[in-house]
Amino acid sequence: MNIIQSIKKYVVSSATVILFVIYVVYQRVNDSVAQKSIESLPVKKIAPIDIPVNNSVGIYRDGSYPGSLVFVYDSDIQVQAIIQNGRLSDIKFLVYPDRTQYSREVAAESIPTLVSEAIQAQSAEVDAVSGATYTSASFKESLASALVLAKK
Repeated sequence: MNIIQSIKKYVVSSATVILFVIYVVYQRVNDSVAQKSIESLPVKKIAPIDIPVNNSVGIYRDGSYPGSLVFVYDSDIQVQAIIQNGRLSDIKFLVYPDRTQYSREVAAESIPTLVSEAIQAQSAEVDAVSGATYTSASFKESLASALVLAKK
């Protein structure tokens, strides 16, 4: 009976190790196939709204301002605010969620919306994207810190 129990333990342990190895290989294959660059995602450009501040002067200083590096779920986000003519004109991602397939999928779905809404609002005060609550919050935090640097 001792030998049978030992064989059962060996079989169960071996099966567990084999399944784990298969899972790791599967995840790596999926991660390498699913990788997308955030820069290649289409971002809707929305015509900026007019902010009445001396008609020709915006609320920010022109230039590029990096936001803080913010942890999100299983990765990090860091944005750079691009200011032209005193207005937020673009947002570049210096660091974006890409460590896992899940984080890349959430980023691919939420980032274009967050960027276009922030540019339209001319601030980091945008609504969270459904299904991307943590990504939205981290984006807002990084952008807010960049806009503090850009503020006149």
